[in-house]
Amino acid sequence: MTQPTHEEEVLLDDIYNDTPTDVMVRGKKFSVRWLKAGTRRRLTSMLLKSGDETKVSCKAASLIVLNGHFKIMLLHWLLWRWYYYIRQYGEEELTELIATAKKKFRCANTG
Repeated sequence: MTQPTHEEEVLLDDIYNDTPTDVMVRGKKFSVRWLKAGTRRRLTSMLLKSGDETKVSCKAASLIVLNGHFKIMLLHWLLWRWYYYIRQYGEEELTELIATAKKKFRCANTG
């Protein structure tokens, strides 16, 4: 049995402490935390549905930012429309936010 490396210990500590990662979209800072199980389930089922790519990206960004059952139930319908219709975020602008969430999703499953 080998001892964990320093990077693995830091990653495990980040998972336990739910350390956020900051992502900038159009000069606005979003904090991405480790995705909760309900958020991962909703995000996976939403991504499997086909549709307008920009709309799907805005819905995914909304789920990632809210990241909690009650927040999603109360605000998801409003927030994704705010991103899509009012702020008009493009798919290329939300790529870094979604990529950061995927990284946190993948590391949480392997850790």
